[in-house]
Amino acid sequence: ETEAAAAYAEEAAAEAAAPRRALPSKCRQRPQHPELEGRSDWGLFGRKCRTSEDGTEKEMTFDCGGTDVVIKKPLLGRWELSAAEEALATYIMKHKKVFKKKRILVLGAGLGLASFVAGVLTAAKHLEVTDGEEQVVALLRENLELNVEAMQAKKVVVKRLMWGDGLDVGTKPFDLVIGAEVMQSEDTDGALLRTMRRVLKPSGLALLFASPRAGSLDAFSMAACSVFDRVETTRDWDKDAEKAFRGFKCFPRMIRLQWSNNKAPAPAVKSTRRSSSQAAVLGSTAEAAAEAPSEAPSEENGGAKWLAAAVA
Repeated sequence: ETEAAAAYAEEAAAEAAAPRRALPSKCRQRPQHPELEGRSDWGLFGRKCRTSEDGTEKEMTFDCGGTDVVIKKPLLGRWELSAAEEALATYIMKHKKVFKKKRILVLGAGLGLASFVAGVLTAAKHLEVTDGEEQVVALLRENLELNVEAMQAKKVVVKRLMWGDGLDVGTKPFDLVIGAEVMQSEDTDGALLRTMRRVLKPSGLALLFASPRAGSLDAFSMAACSVFDRVETTRDWDKDAEKAFRGFKCFPRMIRLQWSNNKAPAPAVKSTRRSSSQAAVLGSTAEAAAEAPSEAPSEENGGAKWLAAAVA
């Protein structure tokens, strides 16, 4: 046991000494240990933390409007919650009716905060939580067990899903596809869009959150237009989030994708098989991506009502 502890301490020291991706200039004010202040990394949730006796894991309890959601993460490795993950979880918490009695697929679930907020707070008919990495899927199953007694969703499952793959034989398509920071690069956009086309109902909606990074949202939106004829991006999705992220370039945008004629066309998208691992990114980001066209609905001009109608 002493040798194992020494080996773990050595690995932890090496991890701490490893170079980390620089935060954007507007994000450097974030404290290194925000959990000590009783708030989540990005300030959208109250949070209590405790470390396991062996010092290998941290258990985080998020206050989601008076209901607890528990997530644990290993202390070794890049297990962090992105701004977009907290943003998606916040949106779910405030728009429960959008998810009621729906079949929901989560892509690139990561630690699973948004996934299990949906499971605990909404009356979803079926919630399928996926990631492409076996290690992440194993952790998601553990986090599901931590919240299973509080689940309001009728059915919650955790599965491995690789981008580019479709549904298993006999599986029904989904009303909603959600994800945070799943636009990793232009090379993976095709596989991501191919999966969404295959798993989403013709009348369904894809709802993604992402921080603008080096034009990634522009690139994704352009690729998405070859699959969906309604692609809308907005930052005006929540007033509390606007206050929390004010002045930060990593302010997550909400991207909504849908077929207006309820028919999914065959996309002209390059097929690229790639893992849907959602390693939360606090990395460097460029200036904000171009905003949606002026006619795109926002939360202030009716966007929330449109979203609710889209999945009704």
